[in-house]
Amino acid sequence: RMVESAAKLRSFQVSPDGEQLYKKAIRAVHEVYLGKVPEKFMYEGVEYTPMTFSKQLGIDPKAYISLTSFMHHPYSTGENIGVGYAMEAQDNWRWALSINMELDDFCQVFEDAIKNGYTILWGSDVSEAGFTRQGIGVYNDVKVVESTVSSDQIRLIGADAPKAEAQKAGPQPQKVVTPEERQAMYDGRQTTDDHAMQIFGIAQDQFGQKYFMVKNSWGDTSGQYKGIYYVTPEYVRAKTLNILVNKAAISAEFKAKYGIDDPNAPTAKKTSKKKKK
Repeated sequence: RMVESAAKLRSFQVSPDGEQLYKKAIRAVHEVYLGKVPEKFMYEGVEYTPMTFSKQLGIDPKAYISLTSFMHHPYSTGENIGVGYAMEAQDNWRWALSINMELDDFCQVFEDAIKNGYTILWGSDVSEAGFTRQGIGVYNDVKVVESTVSSDQIRLIGADAPKAEAQKAGPQPQKVVTPEERQAMYDGRQTTDDHAMQIFGIAQDQFGQKYFMVKNSWGDTSGQYKGIYYVTPEYVRAKTLNILVNKAAISAEFKAKYGIDDPNAPTAKKTSKKKKK
């Protein structure tokens, strides 16, 4: 209710220290129910602050980039090279920017990253009938019944998953969506921002069907492969919202095409010529 009230305001009251009062009010509620955010904490016998803990992980946030592929914004090429756009999804509460790639290029990044030894943080729709609770994600070339039950409801309270031809056992022809079909599903909210997972490998079944190997966070009892999911490239193409990947995993061709800087590129050393006396 506090957030809804603040959202309706045209101007905000400000405290003497310059902070908007609604932010202080919301923080006070958090502190009453959850306690104050600790300035320091212990981890494996060592005391950290959030910043010192972050630094000891050895992760450089600048080395990572968010990528997406939709048609309602210009692609980040040509006169828009390097321009990022905010993906309109509820979970993008920071309004973070993503480089907007052509769909075929976007899908190629998945292949390149895995082959170059990098994993991918995958933001995707998992409420589709083809994303089964047996550990398989397929985008079959058959009519799929959209689920009105969220993935969390299915997982947490055992709500019935939708029954559809896409959930039949065994391999079926996969549908390769066009950029226009992908855009229509996003605009019509048939593709929603549901879940984040980690793509870490590529596999192939006995029928020759390729799959991306996905680490899910639903526990090792989820599905029939101890928490690992196998998702077809066609599903990834149709239902990915965005990915986060190390820039070093992206090809030099795509870096140049989309204006992606390379944090690992060697710095040219300046040389000076000695003047002759």
